[in-house]
This record gives sequence, C-alpha cells and structure tokens, in this order.
Amino acid sequence: MTLRPPDAARVFAAAAVLPLLGACADAPTSAPSGRPPTVAQASRAAPGGAHVVEFPFLIFGSFFGGDPSSGLAVVVGPSDPIAGIAAACAGLPVELGPGSGRAVFTPSGAFIARTSGTAVPVAVLEYGEGIVTDPCVLTDAAVVATGTVTFRQAVVSGRGAQVTRVSVEGVVTLATGGQAFLSGSWRQVTRPDGTIVFDREPVTLTPL
Repeated sequence: MTLRPPDAARVFAAAAVLPLLGACADAPTSAPSGRPPTVAQASRAAPGGAHVVEFPFLIFGSFFGGDPSSGLAVVVGPSDPIAGIAAACAGLPVELGPGSGRAVFTPSGAFIARTSGTAVPVAVLEYGEGIVTDPCVLTDAAVVATGTVTFRQAVVSGRGAQVTRVSVEGVVTLATGGQAFLSGSWRQVTRPDGTIVFDREPVTLTPL
C-alpha cells in the first residue's frame, strides 16, 4: 500500500518507515535522533492475519494550516521545526522529536499508521495564503510561537479512501512574550485517484 499524494508530500516521514509504507519519493525523510533509521522496536503477527510493526520514535511529522481566517500555520514533529523546514526544502533528512509509532498492515492491503508524543516540538508561523502543501512557502514566515505539545497523527488507507488525522494541543510561548494555548488539527479524506473530498485545518492560539 502506498501513501498517495498529496499526503505523502505533506509529512516528514522517518526513513525507517518509507520502505514499509512504500511512501512517495518526495516525502521529506528523517533520521530519528540517536537511533539507527532502519531499526524497528518490534515486528509481530496479529489476529486476523494482520502484521504490526512498532517504532520507538516518531514515524511522522506534519505541517498544516494556512487558512486566511486564522493566518496561522503549524510545523510539528521535527526536533527543530524551523531547521526542519530548511532541511526539507534542501532535500536533506529531517530529525524528528521524541515519540513512538505503529504501522499495521492487513491481508486486504489496507494499513493504519499512527504516531504520537507528549512533548513534541512545534512552531506556529504567520501564514494565511491558503492551505500549506509545500513547507518551502514557510521559509520566510514570521514565528508566532514555539514550544512542545501533545501530537497525534494517523493515516488510514484502504481500497476506498485515505484518511489523514492530525492533532496538536499544548501551551506554547509567544514570540511577543507570554503564553498561549495552541489547538490545531488536520483532517483530510483522499480518493484513490488523489482527489481530495474533505480537508479542514483549523489552528487557534488563545492567550493565557
């Protein structure tokens, strides 16, 4: 099963995961900090003929947002989100922050890939020119806030559609001083031919 565009191009994917998922070549790759990128923690069979692979590090990071209504975009996952953007644009590996991941493959050919962390680096950027599909458009965007958040991402792919779900929540430090609560999400449904039938990416910052 292959991660279909545009999703594959909108994630930072750990190098260890790409051969398993058959991800597109244009997905920015990463090397997990301090760990060989080809080593999984555990690989086992599951009931019903499914196969499960566990990873002791984040297997994805994401960038999303850009809706003019909020004027904000989020980069989450890389150990240094700003440096991660520059590395991805230069075609270099992107080091991901702490977390864990799991990939489940079913006999039908579907898969479920999940990754999460409770202290994952994040940067909130000033950008409202439309949904961010290329991290390079954020290269010169002003930094609004930084910090660490609870991050969850799941990609579920089957014969009918691919569903991507991302959420970030946590207290971040504003560039102007003070703190704010960040809440952001990305929900997308993509047909097998690449047609996006649903895409919602709200980002809010609430000063504390």
